[in-house]
Amino acid sequence: MDGWASFTFIYEWFRVCKLGIPAEKINFMSFDLANIFGPRDITTIFEASAIFHGIRPDSKIVAKNFVMDEASLSKLRDKLTNCHNPEALCFKPSRVEMVTAILWRAQLRASQAISGKVKPSLMSFPLNLRGKLKYPETVNPFGNFIIEVPIAYEPKGTKMELKDFIVLIREAVQKTVDYCGEASTDEVVDLVANLYNQSYGGQDWGTSDDIEEFTCSSLCSFHMQEADFGWGNPNLMHFGSRHHQVFWLYSTQCGNSIAVQMDLKDKYIHFIERDQDFLAFTKF
Repeated sequence: MDGWASFTFIYEWFRVCKLGIPAEKINFMSFDLANIFGPRDITTIFEASAIFHGIRPDSKIVAKNFVMDEASLSKLRDKLTNCHNPEALCFKPSRVEMVTAILWRAQLRASQAISGKVKPSLMSFPLNLRGKLKYPETVNPFGNFIIEVPIAYEPKGTKMELKDFIVLIREAVQKTVDYCGEASTDEVVDLVANLYNQSYGGQDWGTSDDIEEFTCSSLCSFHMQEADFGWGNPNLMHFGSRHHQVFWLYSTQCGNSIAVQMDLKDKYIHFIERDQDFLAFTKF
């Protein structure tokens, strides 16, 4: 099951055990998803090259934890949306969009420092589909109900502006949300297959060793910090298994900032920790 289902289950379990909340007031997730998304033979729709085969032999993944500075993010949002700036964004970016853009640019700059060129990049952005489809069974289902939205960056020169990454993220996610909101269940399945086959399994992206690939997963709205079974609230969060480059975003204990666990190739960490533009937004 996906992260939302896992943490929702733990949170509601805590409410019953510690707070004594009656069963009728518990947020029970439904088990009706299989009624509209029945069993399918995915070997007929997914290309073999689209299946992730694990970490590449030359990769060593290490983790780094830090907190994004809320004041710096607020200043960045004001700068990006300043009406006196002719290149300002026409929308107000979310904190997740801004943090993801900051991390993406830092990762590409580290890659550029090592390889001497700005490589194309493919980010996988897991999107929770609950409440985004027209079917009542999809409002709050138990299980695995995400779609990994592939977002591609193709370098144009060596200049990398944060607003360009933010626009890429917003447009790709919104396009997927808009489509899923009107699509049938078969069309949603076809969309998932096409996204995988054309990106992760495509000859231009998924099968190329000259592409920077990673995942950015936001857990910011999840009930992770509230669950206290008697030993206190969680204060040391840890995610993943170091099989792939992943940026894990989650809310700090006070809920006002975004913390990040960065699982990245060790050769990149050295450069990112010295990237002054990146450090301006972080607290290690």
